[in-house]
Amino acid sequence: MVAEQDGNIIGAAWTRVIPAYGHIDNETPELAISVLPEHRGQGVGTMLIERLFELLRRRGYTRTSLSVQKNNPALRLYKRLGYTITGEKMDQINREDYIMVKELGVNIRDL
Repeated sequence: MVAEQDGNIIGAAWTRVIPAYGHIDNETPELAISVLPEHRGQGVGTMLIERLFELLRRRGYTRTSLSVQKNNPALRLYKRLGYTITGEKMDQINREDYIMVKELGVNIRDL
């Protein structure tokens, strides 16, 4: 998913199933997101992630995971969107990360 403003990409969110930082198994796509600093705190990230949740549900996924540094302000966003902490680990440069999982549930529109 991408967010555009005046023809410029200001944010993107995507998932992948590869052995990366937030990988928990081969059936759970890992979320990654990036929003330009000047557009953070304005709902762009929330919109991108919620639309990505809808796409994942339509494609049959039941959950998604991510890895986030413990001191990253985005941690609040992930908790608000329903991610829960399921583990902790050190990243590649010895920073403490949380592993988080979001159960996607059933999309009511698909029933």
